Amino acid sequence: MWYWLAEPFLYVCFALVTGYIVLLLVPEAYRPVKHISSRVAYAASIGIGVFAFFPVLRIVSFFAADIGWGLTFQQVLFQFTEGQAYLFMLLTSVVLGLLAKLHGRSGGTRILLGMLLCLTLLILAQGWSSHMASWYGLLGITAQTLHMLFISLWVGPLLVAGWHPRQSGSWSGFLAWYHPMAILSMLVIASSGFVLTIGAAPEYVNAWKLSYGQALLIKHLLLVPLALFAVVNGFWMKKKLKRNSGAEPRKWAKAESLILILIFSVTGFMNQQPAPHKVSITLNESPASPLYLWFTGGVLNKESDLLLSINTGSIIAFIAAVVMFGAAVVYVKRRKAAMVVLWGLISMAVCYYAIMLAVV
Repeated sequence: MWYWLAEPFLYVCFALVTGYIVLLLVPEAYRPVKHISSRVAYAASIGIGVFAFFPVLRIVSFFAADIGWGLTFQQVLFQFTEGQAYLFMLLTSVVLGLLAKLHGRSGGTRILLGMLLCLTLLILAQGWSSHMASWYGLLGITAQTLHMLFISLWVGPLLVAGWHPRQSGSWSGFLAWYHPMAILSMLVIASSGFVLTIGAAPEYVNAWKLSYGQALLIKHLLLVPLALFAVVNGFWMKKKLKRNSGAEPRKWAKAESLILILIFSVTGFMNQQPAPHKVSITLNESPASPLYLWFTGGVLNKESDLLLSINTGSIIAFIAAVVMFGAAVVYVKRRKAAMVVLWGLISMAVCYYAIMLAVV
């Protein structure tokens, strides 16, 4: 079960390399930081090779009891799609790391373009080895690859800019191109995410009986506080910087990136659960979600479909969630990024509670 912990780190590594490449490809006048250490890209490149191994290790450990670790490891690496994709990713991540080292010493746009090619190949390999690819072929590969690519484009520059220790560039110039790119990324992510959701969990509400469905619901609810920060960083901060060029946008970028990392963590957990293409069949092979059982008092009906029925308790909880989200908006005006994160997450948790109260 612990294998899922590697996935958030894998996504962060993809994002960091993307952020490094993208920020150095744009003109200096449009960067929030002028000097970015190549060690960030080098460490993240090696991290991709390390953390991409854990899904393979999970498969090996699953079958090792039958024929032993050595033979299982060999067969998974060379005969399974996941193993073949990992070997390709390992080799490509090493090349990417070497290019990052080389760029740190000599610079040059050609090296950055070589890094971009390696990164694109790594994201393609990630899509090729995904669960959706095994079920839906080219459509699954395309949806998964686009999802990963545009998540990295959105998160990467934000991570590098927000957490960089020295700010010496132009945030106004940065937001001028980053905000439109972030909007485009959100649209592509939403579209590809819809395809992935329909493909993996066609019985969306009924899937809440399973841990995969619960994680998917929580992930979607986390998009609400994320949307608030997207508005803050995309619109409010741009206007603020026009009035005051000395304004400090980093704390808001950090706050948004924390929500994104939390979404990465939920996604990592979700990807290690069996996808509920048919919930009743999946329940025969996997246990129900402990969260779902907590709401039902341990009662599970495998055959009946879940329905949403609005009741007094769910209405009260939903109103409370709206009020708490309003508190998050108030703290935006008070410039308290940490409190916006806190109240945004509390609002999301209460909204989740309201939804689960409405399940019958």
